[in-house]
Amino acid sequence: MIEMKDVWKVYSIDTVEVVALRSVNVRIQQGEYISIIGPSGSGKSTLMNIIGCLDRPSRGTYLFNDRNVSEYSDAELAHIRNRRIGFVFQMFNLLPRYDAVKNVSMPLLYAGVDGAKMEALSKDALLNVGLGNRLHHKPSQLSGGQQQRIAIARAIVNNPDIILADEPTGNLDSESGREIISIFKDLNKRMNVTVVLVTHDPSVARQADRTIRILDGALVQDA
Repeated sequence: MIEMKDVWKVYSIDTVEVVALRSVNVRIQQGEYISIIGPSGSGKSTLMNIIGCLDRPSRGTYLFNDRNVSEYSDAELAHIRNRRIGFVFQMFNLLPRYDAVKNVSMPLLYAGVDGAKMEALSKDALLNVGLGNRLHHKPSQLSGGQQQRIAIARAIVNNPDIILADEPTGNLDSESGREIISIFKDLNKRMNVTVVLVTHDPSVARQADRTIRILDGALVQDA
């Protein structure tokens, strides 16, 4: 599903080159549950941004479903991000004036889904993450764990091939964090959706079937 060959990412900051990724080689198959672990500044979020087509490699090859991402137009990349990839972040990024259903429906709105179907799909996604009794609550009326469940429902509402989660338990207490990881594991098994989860927490990383360790921009372990 995903293959990176000798991928580098270099940023130029005030005429100084900063290497965020160096010669990364990795393959990810459909249905895997993978954690990417490393300390702050190691390059793990940069790697996730490239996997999620939010950024492009400086050099090297990134294949998404056997096609080189460098060949995609901006419009095609936007389509992939909307239809094929679901994103979950540490900050829940919910719209405070909207209830759970409307927050979840945002990707469907951009995809041009009609109103009745959009509402039905959004409710189904919320049921999938155990929030069937919170459909019309606004973020301020919900706990952090419940808000993250809404973010996960939003990520799966378009039935993506892959969920990319960047420190999804970082703003949660330990119990809520365990519940969120349990949801990812359930979605991975039940929907066969690929899960790639970025974390600095070894206890979270151990829940995955495979762990990729990043240090100073290089892949140092894949087990």
